[in-house]
Amino acid sequence: MSKIPTWMLSVFIILLWGLTFPALKLQLHYMPALVLAAWRVLSSGVVVYLWALALKRPRPSRRLWMQAAVSALLNVVMLYGGQISASVYLAPGEVAGLLYLQPVLVAAFARLWLGEALSTAKLLGVAAGLAGVGLIAFSGGGRTSVMGIVFAISAAVGWALGTVYVKAHPSDSPLWFVGLQFLMGGSAFTVVSLLVPTPTVDWTLLAALDLLFIILGGTAGAWILWLLLLSRGQASRVSTFLFGVPAVASLVGILAFGEPLSARFIAGFAAVAAGIGLVSARFVRSQTNPP
Repeated sequence: MSKIPTWMLSVFIILLWGLTFPALKLQLHYMPALVLAAWRVLSSGVVVYLWALALKRPRPSRRLWMQAAVSALLNVVMLYGGQISASVYLAPGEVAGLLYLQPVLVAAFARLWLGEALSTAKLLGVAAGLAGVGLIAFSGGGRTSVMGIVFAISAAVGWALGTVYVKAHPSDSPLWFVGLQFLMGGSAFTVVSLLVPTPTVDWTLLAALDLLFIILGGTAGAWILWLLLLSRGQASRVSTFLFGVPAVASLVGILAFGEPLSARFIAGFAAVAAGIGLVSARFVRSQTNPP
């Protein structure tokens, strides 16, 4: 997997996470948000845990358990709890657009805690991407839920803090790290879902297939790729690649959920592409000629 080019990893993650937003919106027709969070996260943890055992990876150290616990709070409970809750109130493109304030927050947090430089190229890329995300998120022109916005932004804050934490405290076993954080966060969601009365789940073939993609593709698989990508570059620069996710989520929302295709969306898509291109070009040059 280390031989996969960085740009290709970025495309894989953008597609997986971009498709996950409409998949979550669809799944909420079959199960309540809290139950979905429990299924999504705990099942992903079990999958990654069994994979680590199958590969006979060394058992996680006490330090790794502590790192996974912090990440579970930020990257699982705050991120997925906020994301799924926001999906109840907002369209997939709106949720993705607000959640992907994350690269901007990462750039600020990384400057404060990791000492990463904010170059002119990076600032321009972030600005273009942020403008594009804003246009895409509210391209439908309809009334937007304040509660949904709060949930989405809280998810972005959790993920940004989690990203900076992971970059500052690299784990000695990314596979165990992902599995443990999902097992911890998923257990928390499961306990709460059992204590809080929720509607029954409507199991259909479509619901099962959709949930399977959310677990294997949009959660476990994408997270492993994300940690690999994060290990290759600066946290703020790598995070900026993900401005492409809202564009994919909104495009699928237009095709699958009948969301309107507006001039604002097209302009936002173009701005996102420009931001990614600007930051990616800068990233490639820094990888070839490190400072």
